[in-house]
Amino acid sequence: MQEIQMVVPYRQNIGKSIIFYLLCIFSFGLVYVVATWHYKIWAILRMSKCEIFAAEHFRIDSKDGTQVIVPSHHYMQKGLDYIGFNYRYQRFIYREGRFEKILFQLQNNKVAHQRDHLKSVEQLKDYQDLYGINSTEIPRKPILSILIDELMHPLFVVQLLQIFLWIYEEYTSYAIILLLTSIISMIDTLFEYRESYREIRLNSKLEHEVKIIRFGQKITIHSRELVPGDIILIEPFQVIACDCVLIEGTCIVQEQFLNGEQTPITKSNLPDDDSAFVQKDGNMLYMSTFCLRADENCLAFVVSTGFNTKKGELIREVMLTPDYSFDFYDDSMRYLKYLSIVAIVGYLIALPFKIYFLITYPFIEATDLITDILDLLAVCVPPTLPTTLQIGLSLALKRFKKKKIYCFNPNKINLAGVVSQVCFDKTGTLTEDEQRLYGVIEMNNQGQLNPLLKDFDNLNKIIRLVMACCNNIVNEEEIIYGDHLDLALFKNSSAKIFYRTVLLDGINYDIVKTFEFTQELQRICCIIHNQQNHNKYSLVKGSPEKVRQICENIPEDYTSVFKYYSHHGFKVIACAYKPLLQEDVIPTREYSESKLTFLCFLVLENRVKDNAEQVIQQLKSAKIDIILVTGDNVLTSMRVARQTRVVEENEQLVYGELVENNNELQIDWKDMEQQFKEIENQMHNDTRTLCVEILQQKLPNSISKFNFDAKSCENLDNNIAVVNEEAQEQLQKSATLAITGKLFTYLMNQAKENKDYKYIDQLIAKTKVYAKMRREHKAELINYLKTKKQIVFCGDGGADIQAMRTADVGISLTNTKLSLAAPFTSGQEDLSTVPIILIEGRGALTTSFQAFEYMTMCSLVQFLSCTILYFQYSYMTNSQFLILDLFVVLPLSILMTYTNNLTKLTAEIPQRSLVSVEVLSIILGQCFIQMTFQMLIYLILIYQDWYKDPVTLSHQEYGEAGFMQSFEATSLFLVTNFQYIMLSVSLSYDPRFKKPFYSNRPFTFYLILLVILQLYLLMFTYRDDTEDDYLNLTFKVKGYEMPQSWLMFLLGMIILNSTLTHTYQIYGVPYVIIKMKNKL
Repeated sequence: MQEIQMVVPYRQNIGKSIIFYLLCIFSFGLVYVVATWHYKIWAILRMSKCEIFAAEHFRIDSKDGTQVIVPSHHYMQKGLDYIGFNYRYQRFIYREGRFEKILFQLQNNKVAHQRDHLKSVEQLKDYQDLYGINSTEIPRKPILSILIDELMHPLFVVQLLQIFLWIYEEYTSYAIILLLTSIISMIDTLFEYRESYREIRLNSKLEHEVKIIRFGQKITIHSRELVPGDIILIEPFQVIACDCVLIEGTCIVQEQFLNGEQTPITKSNLPDDDSAFVQKDGNMLYMSTFCLRADENCLAFVVSTGFNTKKGELIREVMLTPDYSFDFYDDSMRYLKYLSIVAIVGYLIALPFKIYFLITYPFIEATDLITDILDLLAVCVPPTLPTTLQIGLSLALKRFKKKKIYCFNPNKINLAGVVSQVCFDKTGTLTEDEQRLYGVIEMNNQGQLNPLLKDFDNLNKIIRLVMACCNNIVNEEEIIYGDHLDLALFKNSSAKIFYRTVLLDGINYDIVKTFEFTQELQRICCIIHNQQNHNKYSLVKGSPEKVRQICENIPEDYTSVFKYYSHHGFKVIACAYKPLLQEDVIPTREYSESKLTFLCFLVLENRVKDNAEQVIQQLKSAKIDIILVTGDNVLTSMRVARQTRVVEENEQLVYGELVENNNELQIDWKDMEQQFKEIENQMHNDTRTLCVEILQQKLPNSISKFNFDAKSCENLDNNIAVVNEEAQEQLQKSATLAITGKLFTYLMNQAKENKDYKYIDQLIAKTKVYAKMRREHKAELINYLKTKKQIVFCGDGGADIQAMRTADVGISLTNTKLSLAAPFTSGQEDLSTVPIILIEGRGALTTSFQAFEYMTMCSLVQFLSCTILYFQYSYMTNSQFLILDLFVVLPLSILMTYTNNLTKLTAEIPQRSLVSVEVLSIILGQCFIQMTFQMLIYLILIYQDWYKDPVTLSHQEYGEAGFMQSFEATSLFLVTNFQYIMLSVSLSYDPRFKKPFYSNRPFTFYLILLVILQLYLLMFTYRDDTEDDYLNLTFKVKGYEMPQSWLMFLLGMIILNSTLTHTYQIYGVPYVIIKMKNKL
């Protein structure tokens, strides 16, 4: 119910319904259309409120501001009849005084182990009715339904009204063309909708046969027929058809569809006890995950089906989550309302003149007063606005497809255009996925560390066993699946794996039990059995900090060595073991991971991607803040931050850890280089030889060491205790921080408790490296950063999935064509995807703004010319309007959007709102310029000696009723043609995000063609009569002739108008923006 704000019950009212349909008939359907815009009105006009149990329909008001009316449904549960409804692919019932989502509840673990949860056919039917079919397929919206939605759209309704008006006024040609344009727009929207959801519909659909145990019998059914309580037989190479909990056996699965990762995950069965049931990833099998391996009699209890599954929730999130970050549509509708008000005001100003003409001239009818106001309103609402606004997104999607970037949420494209901060994961994002074993540091019999060993053939056998067995590697049909790190170690162990048996040096070792890697423990443990001598061993592999806590013998230089290598960007893994008693009972994890003997450090090289530094610099040059958010070791993370220049070499890098001192939590701040020098000084001479390749690097001088109490801190800069006082001023200006997830969570909790975020804001402003961040830490950080800036999170799935979904824009660098890990997926795992998406986002947003500004300006230019002509009861002819609308405005508004984006990011960020200083300065400024020139031309014209008031020719005189000879109409027609052209060029200018307009060849070609044609109309169509003139241009009225010198004057005014238009756009708009921002 988190999405729902209010539920109102209604039942049908026959009397109201009859009146409603009569109103629809008498209003020619207008009442029906308005009612579909606001379902509250729909309910008031047709229904009456009632008690919940008597409801036939429910009006649902959601928290995102949308309303919908859904029919009521009755559901049977445990013999009781409940009323409810279906909403956004989920079912709700009214129980205990409130509506709640229908979910299957397991009271305890023992219930899941029952094989007879479904006891009768009647119960099965109740479950099928209550939980529905087991499918996450997104229903294909009927074409007729899509077309009706388009027809009911406010802008399209306005278009239809414009078409009817123009047909009534015998402006039939353009009305028909506009109708065809609208139909084409609808068809384009239809295909855009179907294309947008085609991929996700294909991925959402999952239907196949499954083997289950129902009523004590093994049967095969279709996956759509599964209900909670069924028992599924899990088999290798099976796609899991629902969310279920493993109750017998173990299996290994891939969850690539959900998180974009191919790493095999071992699932263990749920304990058979009376403890409360809690869904844990270690026991749960999720819909659409792929089973690589399963025990012979592996069973799972169905917990959730359909859209109640984890996959269903992700699909609903993609389909239904609104974009709160943009109000482009709302702003555009608001602008249209203001333009309508402007039209009404303009009409009221001209109304006294119209009344005078109505009284003076008998051929003017009273209905003309109504059609005139409707004409002005039609002029102020651009009919092609919906089409032009969508072109930017459509072009961006096509360019993404060419670059193998997949996007299933097009609304995020515009949002990517205003991003000001990018967060990167480390492993698989800034660094390569593949890791290489750089060397091994063994501990000898004297308890000392040996020099770094790179000849892996001479490794201690027990070390090779750890490398081969402590993992989740799966070998199926000669294909080895596993994490990149595990695969790198396994490859260097020279072992082979067959199911749960590892072959090493001719001896088979059974993997008896694997205790999975967890974020809390940061290690993996396995129990192996030697088939030859029947010895058993507990093998452990994990982070050096955690392994140290469970080992009895630790070398003196243990901490110094692993920190040394971590500092230089290597990933260091500690290995330990202990022999076990030869007994049948499998020991507990606690026993298996206690009193271990330290074996070695595995030093892995995770190389930074070739273009990582280049991409980081490209983003930083665009003034986009870069931070590193990773679960890796602090020192390793800081080193990668240096290598990729997330942190520059001249920046003072300090990291903080949360430590306990006298039962009080404090933050221990340490300078990175100072800490490294201390490590070097602590190392014995024999240990230094391990790092001979690294020691050649010259170390910068250390500056300071920090230590202060977080609780007493009010200002970060003033509370850092600096040993070297000379560096105090430099530190306060340039210190860059690195913190751990534990410290970040502690500070966030402190800020929430005290409701004071001043300190955490200061810390985040200086922090560029976040290390040891769990997935929940990442999501919390991104959620907080979103309150300050627009955020991109770029990761590779897995631990990043929550952060990618939380961020304004999530980018997944996986080789999966489409997963639900993030709105954007790069098929090439290339970091250059990030700037490409930002560039396209900026381009699409700029294109939408330019299209809106141009259509708005065209409406205002036409409104101004029509209003001026109304003062003399003059107007342009239908032929002239057809030329303006069809051959000038429409092609230019479409072609100008095809100007390509810049190929590099700039330091500017586009406006995100139509109600902004930039947009208003453009529209108001350009409107003033065009209005000034139209008024000047009109005023100068009417004071010419040869000027004659407009004359209306009769049917006998001209052959077409209503033709008017008017010098004003001819002059303004010739001028406004050029105003539309010059505005299209000026509004296409935006060197921050778009290439020059002349790089758009179709647009440039059409501009040249139009200019030539308009010059021809201006200079070479001059004639003494107008009988055969299709455009009805007037050069002679009742013996008064327009001199050709007037046309030359108009040409001069056009050139001056064009010069001022372009000058204001290039120089005036930036000047106005700077002035306004300084005042604000």
